[in-house]
Amino acid sequence: MSDSYSCGIIAINTLKHHLFGDPLWSESERECIRICEFLDIMEFVYPVEMQQDPLDEHILPASSMQSTPACSKSTPAYPAIPAPPETPAAVTIPALSSSPTIPAIPMHSPPPARHPDCPMVNLVGRKCSRSPENMACQLRMGPPPKKRAVAPESAIETSIAAKPSACNDLPLGMSSSAVNKQALNQSVKDGTFKGDPKQLLKYKATLNKIDPGHEIDESNPRLARTIRHLKCSKSFLQAMPYDTYNYSNHVSKCLISGSRKLLAAANTPTLDVGMGFKLAEQRSSSKKAAKAVKLWPCPGITEKDDSRIPQYLSRTTVHSAGSISLDKVAKDMFGSGTKFSSLNNKEKRAVRDRQQHTHSWALFHDLKTVHAIGSTRRCLENVEVCSDAEEPQPCSACRALLSDRAFLMAIHKAIPADENRACVPHVWQSIAIGKMYTKNKDLKTLFEEKSDRSDIFLRYARQFAAGKFDKNPVFLGLVEVMVTTVDRQDHGKGLQNSYYPPAYDEWCQEMQIISPVSAQAFKQHFPARSERNMRVKRSKAPQFKQGIGPHTLRHAQEYILDYAYPSDGPLVLAVDDTKLTPVFHPYLDGETGKYFIVGGTGDPFEVNDLDYLQQQLEDAAESKASKLHLWSLQIPLPYVPPLILALAPIGTSMSAIQLAELELEVLDLLLQASPWFCIISLASDGTVVEREARRELVCMGRASVITHRIPHPAAMDSDSDSGSSSLSREHWLSVSILQMHGQAIAVRDIAHDPKERCLPIRKRDVDKLDRQDDWAAARLFAPSTLEYILLYKPNSLGLQVFLFVFGELIDAYQNRHILHIECIKMVLRARFFKDLWKVFLKDAGYAQNRYYMSPECDDISDILINGLLALVFIYRDHLDKLFPLLLWLFGSESNEHIFGLFRDIIPDFNLVEALYLVKKIEVRLRAACRARGFPMSGSDSRKSAQGYSMTYMDGDGMPSICVLSVFPTDKDIARAAVEAFSDASALWTLLGYTPTSFQAESTRDLSTPD
Repeated sequence: MSDSYSCGIIAINTLKHHLFGDPLWSESERECIRICEFLDIMEFVYPVEMQQDPLDEHILPASSMQSTPACSKSTPAYPAIPAPPETPAAVTIPALSSSPTIPAIPMHSPPPARHPDCPMVNLVGRKCSRSPENMACQLRMGPPPKKRAVAPESAIETSIAAKPSACNDLPLGMSSSAVNKQALNQSVKDGTFKGDPKQLLKYKATLNKIDPGHEIDESNPRLARTIRHLKCSKSFLQAMPYDTYNYSNHVSKCLISGSRKLLAAANTPTLDVGMGFKLAEQRSSSKKAAKAVKLWPCPGITEKDDSRIPQYLSRTTVHSAGSISLDKVAKDMFGSGTKFSSLNNKEKRAVRDRQQHTHSWALFHDLKTVHAIGSTRRCLENVEVCSDAEEPQPCSACRALLSDRAFLMAIHKAIPADENRACVPHVWQSIAIGKMYTKNKDLKTLFEEKSDRSDIFLRYARQFAAGKFDKNPVFLGLVEVMVTTVDRQDHGKGLQNSYYPPAYDEWCQEMQIISPVSAQAFKQHFPARSERNMRVKRSKAPQFKQGIGPHTLRHAQEYILDYAYPSDGPLVLAVDDTKLTPVFHPYLDGETGKYFIVGGTGDPFEVNDLDYLQQQLEDAAESKASKLHLWSLQIPLPYVPPLILALAPIGTSMSAIQLAELELEVLDLLLQASPWFCIISLASDGTVVEREARRELVCMGRASVITHRIPHPAAMDSDSDSGSSSLSREHWLSVSILQMHGQAIAVRDIAHDPKERCLPIRKRDVDKLDRQDDWAAARLFAPSTLEYILLYKPNSLGLQVFLFVFGELIDAYQNRHILHIECIKMVLRARFFKDLWKVFLKDAGYAQNRYYMSPECDDISDILINGLLALVFIYRDHLDKLFPLLLWLFGSESNEHIFGLFRDIIPDFNLVEALYLVKKIEVRLRAACRARGFPMSGSDSRKSAQGYSMTYMDGDGMPSICVLSVFPTDKDIARAAVEAFSDASALWTLLGYTPTSFQAESTRDLSTPD
């Protein structure tokens, strides 16, 4: 029960249900049952003259009445009353006070039987006509006919015969209005209803008078009887089109109206008064609740209603949305075949204006709310709140947006990333408001286009916003420091404890290391650390000690942790030596606080007694070190600087066994550590002593020569740049004796060609062989040199073939753009070419020691060939994980880079100076990695005598890391070997020699994999 006035009706209905079998009370039939009870009570309260309806037929006997379907569903509520006599007489019902005598009926006994011969007054029929179903029909059809006296039977027959014949065509018991209403409702149901414009206008006016918060659908004829109340979001079906009775009745009792609900519950009288019950007094709590209700502005749809509202407001800049498309508006205004794009500007403006009126919701970005707008569903503006503590809820019109498909799709769209944001169309831009905003916020100068020099700041702001300076952190750090300095000066603060971005701070330290004078001049204009502050910062780092010991292992472990490199990842260990100024020098050990004398080939000795110091120096005079042996550790990944692992002073006459023992000490330290270091390459330059030291390591059992698979993989590699230099010197020194079937290999005369031809090599490269730099070898094997020889020396086939084959051998290591299988093919081609060269010299009767490459050059080229194959096998078969193979990082080029940085600061340095320079060199190495695409010091190929050429940090243009992690199978390598041998044979055929027997044997051996 949802009301407070049906208690008495329910009580009476419950008694009748148990006594007479009446249907139980229900919410849907409560009004009809209430009226029926009212009529039954009034028959006892007021004397009414009961007359028989002249339209009634003869009173049926009891047997006929019992068989009537309409009456068989319920039991008579009253006992049988004898029929009146033939002479009509008024039947008088006594008043309630006269207390008519009604026979007592037991509660559980059936009704008393009627007399078989006594006709009955059809009170049962009257009772059945007041059933809820029939009563609802009577209420819709109009009030019941008035009671009249019972007419004689003849009169009844006469009146029936006198009725017009037109009424006989209608269904029994239905009027013409009922038939018309039934036809209208059926047309609405079928969707064929056609409304009347005049009645529709009157219908809308009536609804607006009842409550403006309504909604009807004029486009759908099936909904012609439906009215939706926006306040409670409920829809109501009317009795017929253009009828407002049900809607008006609902509006007056709408449960959303809190104050009216409370007042109705407190003040509405019920039928209990007429039945002898006392009216309940009005409760004070209801009055207080009614007084507490007040109107509050509608808050709209917020984040509390849907968490996607902030996302929607952050994504779009429009003020309203939810309209129909422009093409649909254009079709409605200018015809079904019209497109918006075909309209002129005036018509487009009219279409946009019309579309603006069809928007369904408005966005309030500052309030972070969305409100319903439009002609059919507009925000009700006010909502009812019962107390100040209660949060106001959105009105029904705004809440209806949460079930709108278009609105849900709009708020569901994600916010695009900043880099993916497209430009806002001009139609959605408010240029006038934007200009006003820039003027009010004093931002006008940033958006105005000027032709004077101040435009540079506008261009800088745009470039900075576009991220054009993201790859230059030093510049961004400089700007940050300048802005911070001005802010501190404005607040009256100094530069003490100022913050300097890491990239900018390290660049300032690099400039201080290279040129202290330039750093001092720079500091006069830009904020930076003082020279003393930089030295103090570097001194806080642990001192670098000579020799191999626990400090060496600590450096290696910190290096791996700093770059978060896997402990089982491959590492490159490179070794090289350089000239050292032989001198003894005192050195203060920061950990022990003691002085030591360094500069000898052995361990440094402690200074215990100054009187005995001179004698110590004289005894160790012959052990002064003249060379510096340097080990570097390299993570074979792009843009990662090498680590200066250890420095050891050595003498001039160091044997291969002594060098091997030093390298063995370093390897044992790294390989026996926990976790151990995965050293897969020990690279050095091509001197005889160092190559013999590699072989001594193999003999000591600390390394193995890889044929295909090894227990502990370690590839003995050489430096590709050193191999290039060796091959280059081989050309210059052996110009007259290198023979290829009558083709002499000579390039000396190229340097003396006319300068008008843009010579690819320099005259100095030929005349000063003992002072060649790395660029001399690079220029010799460059494509421009081969192109020059093909153009101006077409008869020099031997020189052309030699430069191509061995240039490809060097390019297999240095090229950043080719795959591993192609590199394998290039080195195998060089290997087969050398083998065929030896076969040719043997067949032709030439002495190999005179007409072939030098043993050093031949050995270095073999190391390069075998080393590349070994690296591929190690990466493919002997590592637990897949790592990319970057061949240009396997060599001793990093050691040469470190020596060049040493001599760039101090040209002739001794051991103590080298130890102190290590921290500065590490700063220079990190700066070189950050430079990436910028040329390093001394790497300009256009100049001569530039010393070292550093390209190992250049990784631009290389394939992706995933591509470099794919390695060829044995079948692929065997196939590449066959192709390489075919190429080598073709080159020798070009020179005039065809080694048929060797070709058949080699092809058979290499085409079948192991």
